[in-house]
Order: sequence, then C-alpha cells, then structure tokens
Amino acid sequence: MKRWQHVDVFAYRYKNERYNLRIEDQTEERFQKAVDYIHIFKPEFCNYTQRTHTGSSSGYLDPMCIRIMDIGNAFSVIALEFFQFGHPFGSVKPFAEIVSASGVELFCGKWRNEYVDEKGKGFTSDELRQSNTWVGEYQKSLLCALLLDNKKDWSQLAGWPGDDVFKGELDHSTNDIDFLIVHANFLKGISLSQNPEFVDRIRCGKKRRPKMLLEILEAIEKKDVKATVKTFEKYEKYFNKSEYNPEEDNYIEGNICMYGSILWNTAKVLGVEIPITTEEIADRIVTPQSIGLEK
Repeated sequence: MKRWQHVDVFAYRYKNERYNLRIEDQTEERFQKAVDYIHIFKPEFCNYTQRTHTGSSSGYLDPMCIRIMDIGNAFSVIALEFFQFGHPFGSVKPFAEIVSASGVELFCGKWRNEYVDEKGKGFTSDELRQSNTWVGEYQKSLLCALLLDNKKDWSQLAGWPGDDVFKGELDHSTNDIDFLIVHANFLKGISLSQNPEFVDRIRCGKKRRPKMLLEILEAIEKKDVKATVKTFEKYEKYFNKSEYNPEEDNYIEGNICMYGSILWNTAKVLGVEIPITTEEIADRIVTPQSIGLEK
C-alpha cells in the first residue's frame, strides 16, 4: 500500500466513523487533480515579470501572489512524491529548490519595498509584515531549505519571524507564532534560554500544540535522541487525533505534519539523527529519504 492510500485509513482510525465515507477513490481523484494543476503552472515557475497565470481575474501581476503560487504549486510535487503517488515530474530536487528560493524571494525580496496591490494601494515592508498571512508559505519554504540542507536559504528564512509579524492566522495561534519565533532564533544560534519571553508565553499559554513542539525542540537542543523520539511520538498522536481533518483538507500537502517535519529536519541538519519509530510518523514526516533526496 502506498502512502497516499493511508490518508483515509488514518482519518478513520483516529476520527469519528463518519469520516469512513471518504473512500480511497476520492483521495486518488484529489491527488490526480494536483498533478493536472502542476502541469498548468510548471512552465512559469520563478518567472516574476511575465506570466499567463497571475492568480488575478484582471491579469494583474501581483508580485506577492505569484511567489505564493510558486511555493504552493512546486511544493505539491514534494507532497506527491512523499505520498508515493505516481507523477511525471521526475526528481523532486528542482522543485524543492524552487520552493526554498521562492520563499527567500517572498520574505526577503526587494519587491517588498515597493509593493502595490491590484487596487493601486501601496504598502511599506513593515505594513506587509503586519497585514498578511505567512505561516503556510514560510513552513513549506523552510522545510524545503532544511530538506536540501541549504543553510544560506534557511538562515535567510529564519530572519523573518518576529514579534511584529501578522498574528491573525486562523490555523495558527499566537503561541504557535511564538514557537516559530523561538525555532527561527534557534536556527540562528540563539538558545532557548536566550528566548525567555517567548518560551514563557508558550509554557503559560493554553494551547497544547506549541507546548509539545517546544518539548521536542528542547530535546533536540540537548541532543537527547531518546527524549526527542518520545516527544515526537506524543506529538504525532496528538496531530492525528486533533489537527488532521480530512473534511477540511483541500490540498494534498495538508496530510503532511509540517511542524513535525520541520523539527525532524532541524535535528538532522544539526547532526541529531532521529529514528522513525512508528508507521504514523513515517506517513506524516517528510525526510530527505522519503522524497528521494537521500538513499
């Protein structure tokens, strides 16, 4: 059985029985649509000056929108490979490189200093930081940079999260944002003990996810493999029970545990090899081996 065929099995195992109505044929159709969609957008990846598909009904070439589109569409190839769904795109390495580079361009590009939206309204770089969702694109870009062990890219991306970013994300609480800030600082060589404000916010907060993510990061910082495995297993059970919702999952990458994948690959680039101990983790955590970047 391929990973994509596990998607609904997981849903049934951990959710209410009504999810069993989401049969395998529907999953296959959803994955095939992703293949068809990539065919449309692939020829224009990283073309920021002239495109047929702009994401706008008026044809306006929105510099932010097209970078977001490139990240999402190229990452879909990563997801197809991870879920072992047959696709015609060959090695995923060029697509991972596109996601990583497009993320750096989205968050650090010079276009941010002179952005004008479709209605002709201009924004400063600071205004963009405070008014637009960003976590999804950031996670995909950072994950690909880590998968490639591209320190230049993940170091640049780690410069983005800060206390002044937009915090109104529907799927990510303010404590989740606090964790992303702590994690980004960790990648920049700033220890958890040097992040007391954000760490305390997470520990004193009401949300379970950032607390568990912080536990994983603490174990990684100590290079304690046994503790890291234990906290990973704890979080994956929580993810499958509480976060993954097949009825709301319109994109195939939604079946990937992004926070967990980022942390697993963070450990790897820092020289901490974390064994994959359960089928649930193997089917949710993207590793270089699982997408053919390493044997």
